[in-house]
Amino acid sequence: MSETMKQKIQQLAPILGRNTRQINEAIANILLACTPIIILMVGLSAVGFFEFGKIYMGILLFVGLFVCLAPRIFIQVFPDNFMKYFMMMLVAVFIGVIGADRNIGVYITYVLVPVMSCLYFEPLFVVRTSVMSYFIMLISVYAVSADMFEVVYQNRPRTQMFLAYVAGFTIEYVIVTAVLFYMVKRAKELVAECGDAESALTDSEKERQMFNALCIKYTAAYTCDLMTDCMEPVKQETFSHCSQEKERMTDRHSYSEWIHHAFETFVVKESAPDYLEVFDAQNLMRRLQTEGAVIYRYKTLPNGVGMEYFEATIDYSGAL
Repeated sequence: MSETMKQKIQQLAPILGRNTRQINEAIANILLACTPIIILMVGLSAVGFFEFGKIYMGILLFVGLFVCLAPRIFIQVFPDNFMKYFMMMLVAVFIGVIGADRNIGVYITYVLVPVMSCLYFEPLFVVRTSVMSYFIMLISVYAVSADMFEVVYQNRPRTQMFLAYVAGFTIEYVIVTAVLFYMVKRAKELVAECGDAESALTDSEKERQMFNALCIKYTAAYTCDLMTDCMEPVKQETFSHCSQEKERMTDRHSYSEWIHHAFETFVVKESAPDYLEVFDAQNLMRRLQTEGAVIYRYKTLPNGVGMEYFEATIDYSGAL
């Protein structure tokens, strides 16, 4: 990752902080909503629908209620960063408890925790939760291996069956973690790039608003590069001389050409005999570097609303 991208991602820290808080709230609410499911599972076991033993049923009820209720309570007390690890651990433990009983088949559910961790947009967090979930899965698979069909009825060694199942789960975990890591990492980079583009657009809009505010009292305003003899309209009232000279005022064009055209077309020469000298690019650059701004008053032929007297203000932007 380039240094520029690292800096962009670091600028996302406030956004990611808010996201962590929002995701914590969402997961805590989801877990709270799962409380009836835990009670239902235990109730169905009590009436014989599930063949849970009494000890396992008690463990399931205690762990399940703690997982569902604790996050909603603790989120009011503990920091956001602690809560995201705490809730991922609780979910992983609950899945491990469910997977430890042979009456419930748990396979793809083991990767639920790494998948949920993607919501935080932190690649390393995905890896950490995957490792945590993996070790809890190992304990769960070892516990259920004692009751596997091959062990109970075919007298195959428990260790052999445990290793066989773990080998398959390990391959799945490695592949899933790698994919999720890259997905979150790329998503985070795209968010950073989009934020940078949005910032550039915002800066451009701010510049445009600044120009509009500065030239609100003027019938026309331009940005000029005197070094390259270029000028570009920023504002033109429909009744201004500039608007009426549309064929010469489209996009960027020659500054010196426009000054001479204006002097010959609508400036009353008797009111501004030194017009060309004042607005000469070289003369303006010298004056602006020392004075910062140049103000010049002159008379023109009546514009679209009859205005004849104008004041031109030339400000130095630092680009000379």
